[in-house]
Amino acid sequence: MCDPVTLTLMSVGASAAASGLKGTSDIMAAKAETKATRLETAAKNAALQEEADLAYIESLQAVNRRADEARKLHASNLAYVATSGGTNRSFTQGIAPENQRVLDRDIASLRLNERSQRKRIADTIKLNKANVEIAKTNESFAYLNAGANLIGATGSSAISGIDRINTYGTGSSGTG
Repeated sequence: MCDPVTLTLMSVGASAAASGLKGTSDIMAAKAETKATRLETAAKNAALQEEADLAYIESLQAVNRRADEARKLHASNLAYVATSGGTNRSFTQGIAPENQRVLDRDIASLRLNERSQRKRIADTIKLNKANVEIAKTNESFAYLNAGANLIGATGSSAISGIDRINTYGTGSSGTG
């Protein structure tokens, strides 16, 4: 049979090995989680960027549609004046500036909506990137936690073994 010192050293070694395996497993899990978060975030951010680009294109299309409507309205007003004998030219001169103001307000509103949508998307992308950084930090903590657990388990096992040796003796002298 082995003496208590040898048994204590074997116990400390086994405890350190078990703690090391658990720490390695925790680190691998944290790395996998970080990688999954990074890949998921990249996919989400690509979709969000596509959404932002689409919002910009739709905004341009809406602005162009609204400008076309204003031009058609102006042409219709001119046609009305022409068909009424052309004597009411002041009608188009009075209504044209108001139509332009309405058009300018509509376009400004469309552009503001598009910018606010792009800002919301940009904020979401920043938040997603922050989540990746949090996952990286958690991975770093997994390393620290594994090291601390290894030290703690080894120390605890060593103290327990030393306590047993002090209680029961080394067995070498036969008296204890």
